[in-house]
Amino acid sequence: MIKGDFKLISPCVLEPHTGEQSIWKTMRPWHTGTTREVSYIDYQAPMFSRELAEKIHPIPEQLIYGWGIDFLSSMICEENNWKMGVCDKTPTIHLISQTLKLNSELSQVSNLAERNMFEYFEKSGKFSKFMEIRNKTLNYEI
Repeated sequence: MIKGDFKLISPCVLEPHTGEQSIWKTMRPWHTGTTREVSYIDYQAPMFSRELAEKIHPIPEQLIYGWGIDFLSSMICEENNWKMGVCDKTPTIHLISQTLKLNSELSQVSNLAERNMFEYFEKSGKFSKFMEIRNKTLNYEI
C-alpha cells in the first residue's frame, strides 16, 4: 500500500460457489500479479490510509449500512487525486450474503441500505458522479 502510494487497497474477490465472479469487475481476479489501480473498491476486506479515514469521518448516517460508503470513498479519492488498488496476488473469498440467506429478517437491511445510498447521493448533489463510478466499475476492463 505504502510502496504504491495507495490510499485504499483491497484483495481481489473470488466467489467460487456461484460459477460467476463479482458484479463489480474491478474486484474480480484479473491475474496480473500486481496491484491494479481502480476507481472503485467493494469493501470486502479493505485497508485504507489515515488520510482517507479522516476525510470519510464522520460517516454519513444514510451510508452506515451497505455499500454507499464504498462509493463515497471512491469520490473522495478521486477528488484528492488519491490512488485505490486491488491486489491480484491476494484473493479473498466472498460467500455472497450468507448472513442474509440464513436470516431472512435481515434482508430489509439490504433494501434499506440500497434506498439510503441512492437518496444520499441524490440529495448531496453527487448522484451523477455515483452513477459514473458505478457504470465504470460494472464495465471495467484492463
